[in-house]
Amino acid sequence: MTGWSYKLNLAFLKELGFKTNYEQDPVFAHNVSKIAALAFLQPADVSQGFDDLYNSSPPILHPLLDYFEDTYIGKQRSQGRSKSMFSVEFWNMHQRTTDLSMRMNNSVEAWHRRLNSIIQCQYPTLWAFIESLQNEEHFIYRQLIKLNSGQKVEPSKSI
Repeated sequence: MTGWSYKLNLAFLKELGFKTNYEQDPVFAHNVSKIAALAFLQPADVSQGFDDLYNSSPPILHPLLDYFEDTYIGKQRSQGRSKSMFSVEFWNMHQRTTDLSMRMNNSVEAWHRRLNSIIQCQYPTLWAFIESLQNEEHFIYRQLIKLNSGQKVEPSKSI
């Protein structure tokens, strides 16, 4: 999901004190996964899907679901739902999945993994980071030259 990523999910679970439950209780983790699954419903069905999920979830999950409702769905009011911080159309993946399109962040995630493998440390100095970016720029430039000259480019084996 664009707005509701696994990392955001885990950070919020930690903030609510649910990180241990999520990591050690498979039923709890499965229930949390259902929240992310809302992204794959048709946008018109998300509100009802959320209501069904909320009503069938154990009360321990309600603070997490309340946050999700406020931020991504909009609170239920007598005349429909209030406006959420992120519209359903912004984070919904149904059409992209139906069209077999890539998720928005797949390429970014792949490049991030590559950069992490190049840097090979969690907290590089600024200069090591800049040097890694420069090395990556040179690598990409060489790959583009090969492509433009008609040569075959093999994917990097370090990824």
